[in-house]
Amino acid sequence: MAPNYGLFYGVGITTLCIAVICFTLRLSNRFIKRVISFDDFVLLTAACFSISMTAMVWRLYHLGYGMGADLTPVENNYPIGRISLALFSMFPMCYSMIRISILLTYLKLFPSQTNRWLCWALCGLQIVYSLWAGLTTLLQCKPINSYWNKTMEGWECNKPRNQDFAILTLNSCFDLIVYIWPAQYLYKLNLPLKSRLELIVAFSIGVVNLGLSFARLSLLVTMYSTEEWMRYGPPGVLIIILESHVGIICASLPYLRFVYELVSTIYLSAYGSTKEPTKAQHSDPNHPQHPFVELEGRSGGGIQRKTDIEISTFREELSEEDLPATIYGGRNRAMEEQMRRDERAWRGEEISLDEMHSTGLSERVNPVREKEKGWKVVVR
Repeated sequence: MAPNYGLFYGVGITTLCIAVICFTLRLSNRFIKRVISFDDFVLLTAACFSISMTAMVWRLYHLGYGMGADLTPVENNYPIGRISLALFSMFPMCYSMIRISILLTYLKLFPSQTNRWLCWALCGLQIVYSLWAGLTTLLQCKPINSYWNKTMEGWECNKPRNQDFAILTLNSCFDLIVYIWPAQYLYKLNLPLKSRLELIVAFSIGVVNLGLSFARLSLLVTMYSTEEWMRYGPPGVLIIILESHVGIICASLPYLRFVYELVSTIYLSAYGSTKEPTKAQHSDPNHPQHPFVELEGRSGGGIQRKTDIEISTFREELSEEDLPATIYGGRNRAMEEQMRRDERAWRGEEISLDEMHSTGLSERVNPVREKEKGWKVVVR
């Protein structure tokens, strides 16, 4: 029985288009704002790998991969073997680059010491994992072309069963850690529960890859137990490319706040003026209950946790030593007013108690002590 290639093509094309659109929006947004960073180049490389892998899978389908030895033309066996080996060697590298890009984003968003240690450790493990998985798959047969040409003399191939299980198991573990890790930080943000859940969903949509990994693992177990390689091969390679597509989508979503704002503004405008407060929460990036924060390389607004653990990033024009210990989400009007009053005080201008009381400054200022410092306090 021939595989349902039409269904496989449809699913693959749909997820690839969504992944390309999300990544293009992310890259164009960051290019316009001139905040392109290393994680964008890592994800760009992973996207190129993913597109190449997708083309390989479609080529396998075109050659009759999975139709059985009696239905597949003999002349197609060699190209099927070469493409299969290249695909199985590439996917660990593609997945690892996607996860490294996501981890680099976590480093900018959550600069706690624990997060830094974990992210850098995982980045190192991703590099080791990708090299080990890719090379052991590529070099499982000596010579390499004996993987698809068993008519050669003196060929030797290792049994890939345990290796395949180890690669898939480690891949699932890495997915679980990387995609679940930010949930603990996002849940503790000083935002309404709904907004926090929206953020968690946006960052954790890659958990879908866990389901795909388990599905591919179950196919692998069934394939080795039944030895029906061609029957379970086509859905297996489809899952490989789906995992890469979902990973790219997940890595791009946190950078697409402007799309969320546009859709929210258009949707909420249909409700009239009665929904203006809610609309403001979604459209104003400086609103305290805005569900997303700007991600701009090393620059961008900070995220504050309820536990006063700083989760902020740095602005380009300032050195890290010049920044305050905590950043409360953009320029605050009260802070600007106080800065203006400080400048006036140093110039010797008068500051009224009414002005100080309007922003709570009077609770922190002792008129007698401040007068000695140069303040001219006027009681009205």
